[in-house]
Amino acid sequence: MYTLNLLKFHRSTSTGWKRAAKVNCIVLICMSLALLGCLIAAAIQVGGIQKALFFYEGDCDEGSVSRVNTALHLLINVISTLVTRFKQLLHAGSELSFEGRSE
Repeated sequence: MYTLNLLKFHRSTSTGWKRAAKVNCIVLICMSLALLGCLIAAAIQVGGIQKALFFYEGDCDEGSVSRVNTALHLLINVISTLVTRFKQLLHAGSELSFEGRSE
């Protein structure tokens, strides 16, 4: 009979795609919590979610606004690319584990 032992530390023996899946899920959960925290902080600062938050002001002629805009878009693209890649790894891992069992 299997028992649940909460007091004993169990070292994870996952290898391959299972370990990658655990790490990816942890990263995605942390990123989601961080973004949710940013949303809540912004909503509190401006007094609601219906209002806009201006977090950077600069002179358009100097190009600083354009650089910040480009940097933020690059950050969004990197994060979305990583999330997509993590999803692909999770899906590919599950397909590989089922291929051997179907024979």
